[in-house]
Amino acid sequence: MAEARLAPAANGHWRLDFAAAKAEAMLLGPVAWSALELLAGGPLDRLKRCPAADCGWLFLDTSRNGARRWCDMATCGNRAKVRQHRVRTPSARAR
Repeated sequence: MAEARLAPAANGHWRLDFAAAKAEAMLLGPVAWSALELLAGGPLDRLKRCPAADCGWLFLDTSRNGARRWCDMATCGNRAKVRQHRVRTPSARAR
């Protein structure tokens, strides 16, 4: 962020310009800026931590009822459901 410069945007607002920044700043700068915007005025009640023991990601729950549990259903959610299925299913326990 230290290498970013404030520049006027087309809509009359300001934006961060990373043109003269190093590659690390160009990659992480916008992420840090988005995090600051979220913390400053975002829906913090929708910010959640993935409950998977091997994950720890934070995610913004944008579901209609706010009941999203996993950062990604295809990875963390699927692994949790497979573990639950193995505990419930006798044939899975025999293996």
